[in-house]
Amino acid sequence: MFCDRLMFLHLPKAAGSSISEVLFRSLPRPLYATNLFPHWLPDPGVVSLPGDGHEALAEAAAVAATRDFALDDFPAILVVVRNPYDAEVSRFHFLARRGGDDGGQHQALAEAGDFEAFAVGCAGKLFGRREVDDYLRIAGAPPPSNLRVIAYESLAEHLPRELLTVGVRQVGNLPHIHRSERGDWRGYYSPKSEEAVYQRYRWLFDSGIYPRLDSGSFHDHG
Repeated sequence: MFCDRLMFLHLPKAAGSSISEVLFRSLPRPLYATNLFPHWLPDPGVVSLPGDGHEALAEAAAVAATRDFALDDFPAILVVVRNPYDAEVSRFHFLARRGGDDGGQHQALAEAGDFEAFAVGCAGKLFGRREVDDYLRIAGAPPPSNLRVIAYESLAEHLPRELLTVGVRQVGNLPHIHRSERGDWRGYYSPKSEEAVYQRYRWLFDSGIYPRLDSGSFHDHG
């Protein structure tokens, strides 16, 4: 999603649907987006573009170029990241309950109900072709200077502030869309599942955005 004030990249399982709803209400028109919510379509200022709604940075650059925007034209590029341990537990329950998402093998693993088997079996790229750091940089280059990373855990506080820096006042509060009902993520992890999630989201851990679990945090899954 983008307009002349900002671009927003929807990293999976990081409240992207809720953020998109707030941005739809708040951003000036024309507003361009891929994978529109149906209730947005009557708005004449919203332009639907081809895509799946989860474009990483290079993919988003290509979409924006179709409307004569370059990445450095945006005052801010917003990406919300989430604690990977929590994100994978959320994805596990989302797939088991709703389907869609990666589908296929990942959905079957989630439906089987064993989180460790799910975490280990889902090793590899998000949505089959993207790495986490693909949302923050292109081909290993440093992140763009206009990239703004917001932690999911402080989203309600920091999103309005980031919007104000580009002259946008947030309209309404964040809704809870696709929220899963489950226990605290700390109760799900064993050494095997922790290692699998670390490898899957390695860039977020190694860059210091989130700390890695220590061995004393694991529960008995034997």
